Order: sequence, then C-alpha cells, then structure tokens
Amino acid sequence: MAASMENVSEWRLLLNSLKIFDKFRKRHEFSEGTEPKNLLAIREGRLYVWDGESRLLTTNLHDFLSSDMTSAETDSLGDLTLFQTNLPEQSLLCTDTPFFKVEHISFNTTGQQVLLWGKQGASVLFLPHRQGKHGSFQGGKGRINCRTIPVAERFFSTNPSVHLLQASWHPGSDSASHVVFLTSDNIIRIYDTSNAAKAMQVTKLGNEGPSYSLSPSHTTFEVALGDIAVAFDFGVPLEVPSNNSTDLVYPLYILKGNGDVFMLLTSLQNRRYQQARLQGPLVMHPPAEDNYGLDACSILCLHSTPPVLVVATSAGFLHHCVLLNSYEDEVAGSASFRMSSAVSLYSDKDNTRAASLEGSTSHSLYVYESLELSLTPVLSENEDLDSDISYPIMLVKDDQSEHCFYCCHGAGLHSISLPWLEKMERFCNIGEPETLEESEETEGASELQHDQPCVVQHLVCTKPSESCPPAPVLGLSPLVDPLLGSMMVCLSSEGECFVTPLVSEKKGSPISLASEKPSEEVISPLRQLMRKPFQQQIKEILQRDVSNPILKTSTKTELTLEESFKLLQRATHILREEYILKQDQAREEIEKRVKILEQQKQQQLADLADCRRMESQIRDHVSELAEMYEDAQDKQEELLQRVGVVLHTLQNQLPILSEAEQGMRTDLMEMEGKLTNLETALSQVKKKFGYHKRGSVKSPSPSPGLSQSQQTQLKTLLKEENDKISELIAEVKNLTTVVAP
Repeated sequence: MAASMENVSEWRLLLNSLKIFDKFRKRHEFSEGTEPKNLLAIREGRLYVWDGESRLLTTNLHDFLSSDMTSAETDSLGDLTLFQTNLPEQSLLCTDTPFFKVEHISFNTTGQQVLLWGKQGASVLFLPHRQGKHGSFQGGKGRINCRTIPVAERFFSTNPSVHLLQASWHPGSDSASHVVFLTSDNIIRIYDTSNAAKAMQVTKLGNEGPSYSLSPSHTTFEVALGDIAVAFDFGVPLEVPSNNSTDLVYPLYILKGNGDVFMLLTSLQNRRYQQARLQGPLVMHPPAEDNYGLDACSILCLHSTPPVLVVATSAGFLHHCVLLNSYEDEVAGSASFRMSSAVSLYSDKDNTRAASLEGSTSHSLYVYESLELSLTPVLSENEDLDSDISYPIMLVKDDQSEHCFYCCHGAGLHSISLPWLEKMERFCNIGEPETLEESEETEGASELQHDQPCVVQHLVCTKPSESCPPAPVLGLSPLVDPLLGSMMVCLSSEGECFVTPLVSEKKGSPISLASEKPSEEVISPLRQLMRKPFQQQIKEILQRDVSNPILKTSTKTELTLEESFKLLQRATHILREEYILKQDQAREEIEKRVKILEQQKQQQLADLADCRRMESQIRDHVSELAEMYEDAQDKQEELLQRVGVVLHTLQNQLPILSEAEQGMRTDLMEMEGKLTNLETALSQVKKKFGYHKRGSVKSPSPSPGLSQSQQTQLKTLLKEENDKISELIAEVKNLTTVVAP
C-alpha cells in the first residue's frame, strides 16, 4: 500500500518525535569538533542510530503506516492517528564494548555486518536474524546481545599515536567480510573479520617508515609537508587475465594532504595484486602552482565512464577531475588529449588493457572544473574572508545517480550534481572512432562544447555566520522506498532528525512487457520543431544558482541583530531572484505554450469538422456506389455468359479436330474400308447367284435338288448377312451425317 504525498509529508514531520531520537539526544555526548560524523544509517526500511553508549538503536519506518488503513483513509489530510509515533524500537547491544568513540557506522553489501569505527579503533557488529512481524530482529525483542569483534585491537592499543583516518568495506570481497583501514602512519591495511587480529595485506604509502620519535602532540615532518594519506575511495573494477580466466581488480585512489592522488590496484583473489606497487602521483592537467590546494581532506570516485574523481579541501574547494588513460609523450609534453582514444581504457567493450596497469603511471587527471562552496550565508565584518578556519568535508555518494553527491562539513550540507558528466558519458559510449559516422562524431563533439557547470545547492546550514560555532552533521543516509518515498534523512549536531528531498530524481523508463509491441505513435510536428522537451525547458528555467538552505543551528549559536538582518535580507533576495522571478518566467513560458496549444487545438478542431463533413458526404455516396456496383456485377455476369457461348461456338467451328474426334475419324475410315470389302463380296455373290440362276433356266435338266434342311440353313445365313449389311449401311449414313460440315 503506497502512501500518498500528504501522508509522506506528515510522517516526515513526526520522524523527529520518535523515542529513538529522544534517547539519542539524552545519551549522546555532543562534541564541538568540526569534522562531520555518520551515526545514522537506513537499510531496507529500518533506521539505525548509534546512541554513544555501546548500542545500536533500530526501528522499522514501515510501522509509521497503520496496517488497517483503507485507501479512502489514506487520501484524507490531517489525520495524524494514521501514524504511530510510539514505534517499537530495539536495542542491539555489543558483546564486546568498543573502547573507542564511535564516529561512523556502515553496512556491508549483505547487510549482515555493521562496521563501527572512530579515530582510535574499529569493531564489527554482527546483526541477528530477522523474523516475526515486519522482519524484526529475533521476533521483536527489546534488547538483543549481538556478537561484536574488535578489529586490530592490539595494534591500536599499543600505538595510541596512530589514528584511524578512514575505514571502508572492500567491494571485491566475495564473503563481504573484508575491511580496508587507512591509518595516520601512512599505511593501508586490509583485514578479514573472520581473523580480525592480523592484517592480511599491508601496503606502505610512503618511501620511508613513519616516525614515532616525536611526541603525539607534535606532527611529523610528513604531516607538515602533506605527505600523509588522508582519504581513499574505490574506483571502477577492471578485468585482468589470470589462468585462462578473468579476475576483477579494484583500483584504490589515495589522496594525500598536499593534493597528490595515487592509485593502488587491490585484489583479494589474485596474488599478483596483493602486493602491488603504488602508482603515482597522477599527473594533473592543467598544472597549478599550489597543486589545487595543500589542505586536501577527502576524495570520491564517481563510477561513470570515464571515472571522475572529486577532491575536496578543508578550505571548501572541490575539484572535479576526469581520470583518463595517458601516454608518456602526453604526460611529458602536451596537455592536450583526444577524448575518444583516452577513454578506451574504461570502455565496457575493452578491458584487456588493464593488465598493463601495474607498471608505471598510465593515467592522468584532467581538472574539468573547480568550485568553492558557500559555507556561511552571512560573512561577518570582523572576520577575514581568508581566515584559517578549516572545515573538513565528508563526501557521500548518491545511490540514485552517478552524477550527484553530497558534501557534509562543519557548516552544513551541500549537494552537487554534474550535468556535463552525463553528456560526456553519452559521447564516450558512442563507439570507436573507426566505426563512427562523421555526423555522429560531430554531434557528440558539439554537445561537449556547450559548457554546463555543476549545480550546487546548499541544503542545510548549521553555521549561518563566521562568528557562530561549527555544528557538523552527525548522520546522513538516503531513503529510497516504494512505501515511504525517496528522501535524504539527516541528523543535526543537536540530535534533531529531518529530511530533505533527493537531488537526483532518476526515474527509469517503465519495464515493457514481453507481449507488448513497440509503439508506433506518430510524433507531433510541434514536438519535432522543439529540440528540447517542454518539461526540460521548465526545469532549466527553474534551475536555481543559489538556494536557501534549511537553518539547523546549535543551541550555542547567537546571531547579532545585524547578522540576523543580513541573513533575512539574503534570504529575501534569493527568494525574489531565484524563486519568484524564475517562477514568473516559467509561468510566462507555460502561458505561451498554452496559447500555442490552444491555437493548435482550434486548428485541429476545424480540421476535425472538415473531416466529419467529408465523412457524411462519403456516406451519402456509399449507397449509390453500392447500387452501381451491383448493376455492374450483373452486367458482368451476363457478358461472361455470352462470351462463353461465343467461345463454345467458335470452338465447334474450328477445322482442327480434337483427339477424340481424330480417334473417331480413324474408326470411321476403318469401317468404310470394311464396307467396301463387304460390297465387293456382295456383288460377287449376286453375280454368282445370277449366273447360277440363268444356268438353271437354260438347262431344263434337273439340277440336283436341295433338301429341306439345307434350304432352311441357307436362308438363315443369307438373312443374317442381309441384316449385317443393313446395319453397316445405317451406321455409314449416321457417320456421314455427323462428319459432314
């Protein structure tokens, strides 16, 4: 049962009133640091919050919607009884309490293990089985003991000066049980949670070992020079050949404090890459004197084609770098490159070159754009714009889109979207230059020539002025659910939970059924004239360059009247320039479009009336045409009969005989020959009879007489011969009649 938009907005308002956040606000120790944390996570509709007392609080957000709610009640507005503010919650207790302060929680890919880590250590909490109503843990028990394993406990206890800078799950783990640690001693370590005491892979990121000779209160020379790695992120996996098969190698992009980016190929199966050599630093084009900032703090890899690395600095700068394959001559000399040849390494059709990645540096970073985040809406006159206040930035990916990400810092939350990256992906996915048509390549290149900068939105502001203390975000997690909707859930520095809409509204095309035939809908001529859809035009008009963030300041924030007036003046100016004026412009465009559509409608109605009039005329002629058709059909049948008679007559008059007639003719000729022979024989008999008769008259001498029986027999024979002759004569006459013309 899907919740309506009104109900979704209502439960969003009630989210902060949950008991789980009341407990969090009471038990959590709020620090005054500037580094953002992530103590909140949402997975499969369940909300998880670390309360700071060695337990993980969880509740099911689906329980916000009552199960016996009808569809009619769902559409009603303002009915708060449909929601349950006292949701059942569960406390997941740690069997081995972490000795360190937990600052981040993250789930593995299977959702069965939770990584709890801070600067002084890390632990893995194993979630129990889910059963019962709404998939609660162990049937809905209030308190559950969960197995907890400390990772590298002895290492962190014996080296108190070494801090854990970043921890992440390894994406190439088949069992989803491998974690990657980056520590302040400039070493990458990979642990398996099944044997968490010892690292299975250790990679040193510096030429020399770390220095422990100095006091923990002092920094080493490497830290001062920025040679210590501060962050890392995994890139797009690459296929490499291995024993008649292919293995996936995951590149690890490592950022150092001076802004240098290194690449390390990692694999949990292929031994060749378990002790791989560090590559880099990657060459950046165009080069900069300060290497694009000496206070780098975070890195993020967007899994696009080609990949894009986002480098963040503590001063609030972001650099969007395109990672491309480079060659020695390009690295040494020219900074120009050809896009089609450079992105061939990351093409889905060609992954065979990944085997050569273990050698020297074969990649370069091309800085597409750099931007500075507007951290504080109001700049104090007493503060210098170039103050030394640093805001460590935490970069978070957007699970809905590869072109968006979020920036958490001590002054709030920003969202960044890269519309140019989508164009670059389309251009790179066209194909190889040899197989491209000239029109396609020209069209793709012309599309890239139109510069479209990134879109920055200030979603949450926790520090409206430079004089206010920093208030970093304590939790950030996206929520994408068919029942609850799509949103970003945030946890402020005061433990207040609130939601903001997702920046990426990625709506996939509906899945077509197998039985459905492809649509042959005729495209409107008006749409053919307009290159961009009207909806896209309205979105571009309403696109804001500056946005009004949500103010979520701490209780210690005190603004002067002048700062409050400046903040109000700035908000009013933004509302007027970025909201009202653009909405008026969008309204004018909509009105123009409505007028055009009305004219098109009137024209179509007139054309429809003409079509109906022509239809009535055609129907009037239908009966006449039907009668004419019947008369023509009757006349045709009569003519066909006459033609048949004429053809029969002509056939009979033809001099050429048929086979049957020729056979009959042969038979008649044979009969005629037989009749001639019979006539000859009959004439001879008659002559003999006359001769004997005359001889009997002249000689009176008595002839020998015939007996009575002989006379009777002779008469019978003569009679039979006479009958046969008569029949033959009759047949000859009949045949003569038939054959005669």
